[in-house]
Amino acid sequence: MCNFSPIRNALLDMKIKKMVYPEIIEELLARFGLKYNENYLSNIFAREIPNAIAITAKKNRLLIETPIEEQKACIRCGRVFPRDTVFFGVNNSRKDHFSSVCKECEKKRRIERGVQNKYDKRSKDPTLHAMQVIEARK
Repeated sequence: MCNFSPIRNALLDMKIKKMVYPEIIEELLARFGLKYNENYLSNIFAREIPNAIAITAKKNRLLIETPIEEQKACIRCGRVFPRDTVFFGVNNSRKDHFSSVCKECEKKRRIERGVQNKYDKRSKDPTLHAMQVIEARK
């Protein structure tokens, strides 16, 4: 339900199997050609994965508990979500202070334009971002 990348899914499976860090490092190198150190793995297991699970749990709770009058439809996909920063970006120029496009549709648009990788966060490099925007406009 968390939509983890294949690498994060593999890491979670290895942790569930109670593999130790040296075994995980070897497995990642063999399967994906990636060399992670123990500190980075520790950060993934201690922060990244639990945060993703917590956000998914919050989304599901909001979807179930939010009354209809406090919900909003995305103008791109038409799905209805609660008015919350988990589902919509903040836009102070709008009356309800939320963007009219849900975060999922916004992410799909960035991926289509080449600004964002499917699993990674937005590119922080402004030069790369500017070049990708110029290429998308051509």
